[in-house]
Amino acid sequence: ISDTVVMDTAAVQDKYGIPPTSYPMLAALRGDPSDNIPGVPGVGDKTAAKLLVEHGDLDGIYANLDAIRGKKVPAMLAEHRDAVIASHKVTTVNRALPLPRPVEDFRRPPMDPEPIRRLFATLEFRSLWDRLNELVFDDQAEAAAGGFDAEPDRVAAGGLAAWLDKVPVDQPVAVVPFAADNRWALPTPTPAAVGLAAAGANPVSAPVSAWDEADRTALTALLDGTGGHPLWVHDGKRLHHFARAAGLGAVTAPTIDTELRAYILRPSERSYDLEKLALDHLNKALATEEEVAADEGPAQLGLLVEEEPADDGEWRGRALRAQALFELAEVLDEEVTQRGQADLIRSIEVPLIAGLAALEAVGITVDADVLAELGGDMDNRVAAAEEDARHALAIDERDLEDFTDLGFLSSPKQLQSLLFDHLGLKKTKKIKTGWSTDAAELRKITEEHPVIPAILAYREFSKLKGTYIDPLIELVGGGGRRRVHAEFNQTVAVTGRLSSQNPNLQNIPIRTELGRQIRRAFVPGEGYDSLLVADYSQIELRVMAHLSADEGLLEAFGSGEDIHAATAAKVFGVGIDEVDNTQRSKIKGMTYGLAYGLSAYGLAQQLAIGRDEAQELMDAYFERFPGVRSYLYGGVEEARRSGYTETLTGRRRYLPDLMSDNRQRRQMAERMALNAPIQGTAADIMKIAMIRVREAMAEATWVGAQPPQLLLQVHDELVCETTDADHDQLRDLLVDTMAGVIELAVPLEVDWASGPSWAEAEKH
Repeated sequence: ISDTVVMDTAAVQDKYGIPPTSYPMLAALRGDPSDNIPGVPGVGDKTAAKLLVEHGDLDGIYANLDAIRGKKVPAMLAEHRDAVIASHKVTTVNRALPLPRPVEDFRRPPMDPEPIRRLFATLEFRSLWDRLNELVFDDQAEAAAGGFDAEPDRVAAGGLAAWLDKVPVDQPVAVVPFAADNRWALPTPTPAAVGLAAAGANPVSAPVSAWDEADRTALTALLDGTGGHPLWVHDGKRLHHFARAAGLGAVTAPTIDTELRAYILRPSERSYDLEKLALDHLNKALATEEEVAADEGPAQLGLLVEEEPADDGEWRGRALRAQALFELAEVLDEEVTQRGQADLIRSIEVPLIAGLAALEAVGITVDADVLAELGGDMDNRVAAAEEDARHALAIDERDLEDFTDLGFLSSPKQLQSLLFDHLGLKKTKKIKTGWSTDAAELRKITEEHPVIPAILAYREFSKLKGTYIDPLIELVGGGGRRRVHAEFNQTVAVTGRLSSQNPNLQNIPIRTELGRQIRRAFVPGEGYDSLLVADYSQIELRVMAHLSADEGLLEAFGSGEDIHAATAAKVFGVGIDEVDNTQRSKIKGMTYGLAYGLSAYGLAQQLAIGRDEAQELMDAYFERFPGVRSYLYGGVEEARRSGYTETLTGRRRYLPDLMSDNRQRRQMAERMALNAPIQGTAADIMKIAMIRVREAMAEATWVGAQPPQLLLQVHDELVCETTDADHDQLRDLLVDTMAGVIELAVPLEVDWASGPSWAEAEKH
């Protein structure tokens, strides 16, 4: 139901021309197929309403049949009289039912929107909540959310220090930093103000311009931990960037980060903004950062002078955000503790904050000249693909003039028309808008027409240029070498993996030549000689072997041979020396596919083999490695019972669709359940490695002119820059530290490579 109309007395009168009390008679005359009420042939809404208006009721109509105009309607009324009388009994509600209580007792009381909103938030019914809020609560649910009892205080110079001095040692303090115009530009945002809150005190805020030396000293002690107050934050990386830009020194690990706690509790949420969490968990409305930043002018001056400000929105909004953080921390901490996930946050997520902030601050050097060269090359390749498409159409004898402008290259709708209507090519997979034109489907019909390879080439080169090269050129600006500062996201991927943006380093193609060319632009910074890359070898397969405890798979890893060849030898029942490249490739695809929940159909698509062959391959694999099958499908059933999967470190992924009646949604959730513990454990191992590597690098003694720096985390690898003098020491540190972060049944192995660019790092 997209539109709901309230049918009150006026609405019924307006629609039918009769009052609601007459509607049962109208329905008996007109009929209602949905209730199997036949009605009188030839009598519709208008005729029935007219008869009732003129004669009052059914008795009046039948008492005056001779006065009704025409011949057909009176005749039909007379013929169907018994049916009309019987239908009227059906359409009339029996109001003679004895009730033990007054009718008023059964009237629906006003609904409290808060428990409904919380339930809908838990079930992720976002659009349904918006509709319910609009239709039932008149959009007042969020407006009715409570405010904060605390009354913010204005502070002048020295006020922050005095406020902190009154907070007992060992009592937590919530800290919210603010950047100018709410712009957290990396590497150095412009600090604007800070908000503080604690138990038993009114929250305060003050702009940076109002701090005196005592304020700076007190804030420095608060942030580095020497002041003795546990630190409560929201998005700890921001506080690191704020402190560095404001000259406040180091930031200790927070006791609570509400953003991380909310993420661990509900990893599939789209947002963990403070105002959203305050509404969800506290039922208290909070202004957004943008709204707070918009309240500028006299309010800020009021912090520095004794005059009463004309508008105190900005400083109040900042202080109340700190108060919201403080109250939210207590609620989320209790829930995390109840779920037994406090150690995951304390040992992995919180210690990672400082490392990610450091990566963002350091950045990585990019050669703009290489990017410009690549951009020119991509332009040439795009132009060549366009020319190939134009030529392919020109040699076709059919009338294709409507497509000579090549608009179909970037329009799926035009492409569908060209390929399947005008060229009559073999149909691809059916989708809502017609026949699929995605790359995977087009590759299946490449031989059908020479325009298809041109289309695929155009798409690939256009995407590489528009998605990677152009944004990187924009970030670097100008020519020469400059550092770019990617943002690493800790609360985006439901599996626990890190993601990055501006630029998105995770999406640069790994195995293609063009991806390698893009990596050529990433180079050591000034004063460094090379990039050193360390990556985990087959980490997800090793995790799967550990979790499944399959004897055959553990033996294959323990043999010291090529794992894919050793596994293929077992599946195909041949000696390892007899395994050919095709067999090895199939088993490699199979093993990785299982770790990602791949079905027989998906495996067939990936290996370009028939579905039956793919199923036979899976059956043979599970026959030789029954422990893998038991683990994978046993894990799905356990997740179906509990509602979530769990990694070795206690990270959960909630999968309500495991109980869905929709087969496609249920199967997708099952694939997620297969993969989540494996990928999530691998992600946690990488996070622990980042923490340990950073600690080891800080403790080491380096001899080069500049100490090595950790620059990036991408997939299963860490990227550092180093001088030649420290190269070997850094290599050993990375390999030893990463290999030793966790003890698995299959030992972790670490490969390394180094070179003058990310692409030219040669493996050893």
